[in-house]
Amino acid sequence: MKPSEIQIDLFCPPQGLSQSSEMLEILRPIRWANGERGAVALVRIELVPSKDDRWMWGTTLNSQNGMQRSYRAMEKWGKFAATKPEALMEAVDELRAILDGATVEEQLRIKAWLGGLIAKAHHVSSSLN
Repeated sequence: MKPSEIQIDLFCPPQGLSQSSEMLEILRPIRWANGERGAVALVRIELVPSKDDRWMWGTTLNSQNGMQRSYRAMEKWGKFAATKPEALMEAVDELRAILDGATVEEQLRIKAWLGGLIAKAHHVSSSLN
């Protein structure tokens, strides 16, 4: 499938964010050393409420070319936002900053997915005001 043939609405759900922990991801195929095929997260955003009613985020980028960067949403990283949509936007910005580590095809796919998440965050933010 060419990047231009990806059905964007699969990555851009119209509903808003829930108020519980959330793991948002898109997968990529992988062939393990034993020859079996499977899937791993190409990109992942983890959103978790903290103990003090703020939101934490963690991100993952796992490219087919071997570039891998990942951390979980944990208080020790000090990544906090006042609201869940703000945490989502922080995570999106982090992933956009490291996109050059992915293949060109993956970058196109990730950008389309992140665009949907930005729309989702703005939709939720505007409904809160």
